[in-house]
Amino acid sequence: MNEDHYAVVIGLSAYPGFTDPPADLEGPGNDADAVHAWLTDPAGGGLPEANVIRIKSAGAPPPPGQPTRDELEQGAFLAIERFALANMAAGRPRRVGRRLYVHMSGHGFSPQVRQGCLLAGNAGPERITANIGASLWLQWWQDAGYFREYVLLMDCCMNRVLTATPTPAPLTPITVGDPPGASFIAFAAQRPLKAVEAPVAEDGGQVHGLFTWALLQGLRGAAVNTASQITGRSLANWLRNAVSPWLSEVDRRDPDVSQEPEIVAEDESLVFARAVTPLLFDVTLRFPAEAIGAPARLWSGTEAPQPRQLVAAAELALRLPAGLHLVEGAGYRQGFEVVRAGSIAVTERGPPVMQPVPGAMLPLTVEPDDPTAEISVVAADFSPRETAGGRLATRLPFGLYKTRIRIGRQVTSRVLALDGATVQSARPPGIEEALAPATLELRLELPQRIASSVPFHNAFATRKDQVDSARHSAERPAGTSDLVRGRGAELMIMARSWSEAGSSPQAKPWQGVRLVDAKGRLLADLETDGRRSEQGDPFATCTVSVAPGTYFLRHALADQRFEQALVVPGGWRLETYLLRRMADGTGDVRPRLSFLMRRPGEGLRAEDELLEKARLALADERPILGAELESLLVRKFANPIEGIVGAHLLLLQHERSERREGLADLDTVVRNLRHLVGDEHPDVEALSLRCPDRGLRRTRPLRTPPMFERSWRLIIAASQDQPGLVPLSLWQRVHALAPVPPFLAWSVDAAVQADYREALADIAFGERPAETGEVSAESFEPILKRPFGVRKGARPQSALESLESFAAEPAPRKPRATAAEARGLRSRAAALQLPPAALRALRRGHDKLRE
Repeated sequence: MNEDHYAVVIGLSAYPGFTDPPADLEGPGNDADAVHAWLTDPAGGGLPEANVIRIKSAGAPPPPGQPTRDELEQGAFLAIERFALANMAAGRPRRVGRRLYVHMSGHGFSPQVRQGCLLAGNAGPERITANIGASLWLQWWQDAGYFREYVLLMDCCMNRVLTATPTPAPLTPITVGDPPGASFIAFAAQRPLKAVEAPVAEDGGQVHGLFTWALLQGLRGAAVNTASQITGRSLANWLRNAVSPWLSEVDRRDPDVSQEPEIVAEDESLVFARAVTPLLFDVTLRFPAEAIGAPARLWSGTEAPQPRQLVAAAELALRLPAGLHLVEGAGYRQGFEVVRAGSIAVTERGPPVMQPVPGAMLPLTVEPDDPTAEISVVAADFSPRETAGGRLATRLPFGLYKTRIRIGRQVTSRVLALDGATVQSARPPGIEEALAPATLELRLELPQRIASSVPFHNAFATRKDQVDSARHSAERPAGTSDLVRGRGAELMIMARSWSEAGSSPQAKPWQGVRLVDAKGRLLADLETDGRRSEQGDPFATCTVSVAPGTYFLRHALADQRFEQALVVPGGWRLETYLLRRMADGTGDVRPRLSFLMRRPGEGLRAEDELLEKARLALADERPILGAELESLLVRKFANPIEGIVGAHLLLLQHERSERREGLADLDTVVRNLRHLVGDEHPDVEALSLRCPDRGLRRTRPLRTPPMFERSWRLIIAASQDQPGLVPLSLWQRVHALAPVPPFLAWSVDAAVQADYREALADIAFGERPAETGEVSAESFEPILKRPFGVRKGARPQSALESLESFAAEPAPRKPRATAAEARGLRSRAAALQLPPAALRALRRGHDKLRE
């Protein structure tokens, strides 16, 4: 047994504070039970029952809004704190154990990239702090050195738009000199996308989060490596490939559904299990009639795959391990992957597999004919081999591989046997190109539609009348605006709806969509201004002539009003596209926006679609700059938006260590952008803060908020050393942030803003006590009666008893702030995106309230 391993398992399914369907979930309770079963299985995690805390929503109907954030903290996380304090009292180090598992299933959101929060049972659109900042708790534990190893698993959506701020541990920051050891951190969905739950036939039809089900399959043997171990690396490789095949066809086509999990940390040294037997899946191969009875071969294995002799049959039942395989015979040759039980129709033709000379390196070329394409190659055990942007040309040894192409948010893949020169191409049939005689050419099936709020003719959610209207609006010459509010620049706003049926007469996408100036004065209201179509899926457009400067788009969502900056330089036209997707008579739970820029009257360009794909990559924080795309967006951009997106992708690539030669190109981009827009565009000035040439960096205060979320993060980071960079008035406008990546958005409702400021002050300065009063077992279903963390020679004490005894101890007098506490305050300020001016204002307001 792993007596020094601990776990917190939470499954929340009831969310009465949300009215959007489906507010309640079916899978989290089942997920919590299944994860608990693996953790306490001697052949699995091997944890003693006493070392696991499990909390679930109660049975139907659950008490309203339970469990709350405080109940979750008290019922789970602060039990760990109790043992740290007990160790200190006994003169021992604070460390609680070797490894901590945290698994959370329910609704969630992502306040920043690679951060996840679980929404508590009392969460709602206006409950600012009704969440558990899981990533911040993990960071606190790591800094405090409570464990050597950490496993954080979140089966939550990462797309909900809330004016919420993640709540960290209500404890004084502690920093120990010993750095944390290995970690494994994985989220079910990439930001800002959705996770999926579904019935699982293999578990009697119970509903599970597909991420959790794939996780458990991996831990039970599907993710075993060649050393018979399941490690952080092998589990990550399995998860990246194992979730998508469980998605329905509808979910696979939906650009809002995450096609793979977000793996934040995957240390190879973290071992989940040893001496593991590979999990086998029941797979049936179905051969066509003409092949039945013919000899066939099944190729499997990672290093130098070997064939297994078969006889083709109408239904050939096999038990196969997870990974890549290929079957051939009677003129057929088809690769396939195994991540679940099922049947495979053998339909693809090809030559017999030929084993090359040992040691030969064979050429593989993948040409999607799209500079935004992200190409990756994985081996038969799902371990990554190659990645490239735009085009891939490499050499690999003989083996089974899967090529995977992502364009925008759509993904296609193909399993192949590399036994000679192979070219995968998107060329249409009939286009000839000189290839070596022995080259195997494979036709690529690429995603044909992109997910965009712009109504491109081949976009995921659009109608012909909307396409025509957008084209007509883009081609309108200067001086033909619907409204004149100034001269020198133009703003165009299009608000549209879309439904599967093609008709949503109840939709009014223009409601609440307004354009205001910096002082909040109304310039345009799509409910009364511009042009509208109420047929089919309704839409409205309005073009406004304005003076160059910063304006603000306001739009409504879930009874709140959000705002975003629109920065339009002189001589340019900024186009804003807002999409509401309709389903079951209801609208979206999040705004969908896109920006394009052009000279007035220029019209739509083919490059606009490339920019949209790049914008999606920026929203998802995916570094996609290949040579061709870098040329278009960094060196030869045609308008400021292209240059800003290209520069952020350049920075993202550098942050992910995929661009090691430095950021000299950023200096050139910023110079070129300033030549186009001057030196007051907030996004350009934000980018200047990272220029290697310090003479290019902004030093004067910024006047207006930027359009892009990453720009704001750059500004806040720089303001920690340049306090004057962000005036208090600027922060006060945008402080009630709502995640709408890649854009910066915030609430303008006064009540929401006041609640948000109070929440920020409490988190930054409040002495929110680690209250440990009794948690009602009738409120939700905490498993608190078992002993938690029993040490040798100690009387078993439940987590609740531990907390109660801690609460009975007299509270120590609060000492003067230490240097560690000051560092913790600065760390919290950075996590909450607080510039120094805001920190001072919140401190004054907090102290005044306390008086």
